[in-house]
Amino acid sequence: MHLESFMIDFDPQAPLERLVAESGNDWVSGAISDVPLETGLGSDRIVQEVGVAWFDTETPLAAALAAFAERARRPAGLRQLFAFNRRYPDLQRRFPVIALGSFWQRREGYPKYYPWLEGRTIRQCLDLLQVTGTGAFGACWRYLTLAA
Repeated sequence: MHLESFMIDFDPQAPLERLVAESGNDWVSGAISDVPLETGLGSDRIVQEVGVAWFDTETPLAAALAAFAERARRPAGLRQLFAFNRRYPDLQRRFPVIALGSFWQRREGYPKYYPWLEGRTIRQCLDLLQVTGTGAFGACWRYLTLAA
């Protein structure tokens, strides 16, 4: 696993509408409102280190999560993804970035949908990606992580 560090800052109390407006994306999926925002983060602005992790080969979701744990990392959530995109919008044009710390699921046993940034086309987008089975991601994917 490769890991590069970045600094972000965000308001832990910001409503989704403000996060979307400040994201700088050309398009944001309306379904993003189904993903619960992290709570209990306090009321003061947060300055935080995030890591962008990647692998040289296609990696199943379980293997990626195990590799994060070995490096004392955990998946970042939707608030961190918004903050990362706001601070480093050009990185979204280089590779897709996924936040595995937040997801939406219709109900237990159904596929999970994770927020991800895509910008290698004409537009920069924030969408939800359905992950089924082993959830293998190709080598082009980047995972937003936090210190555990």
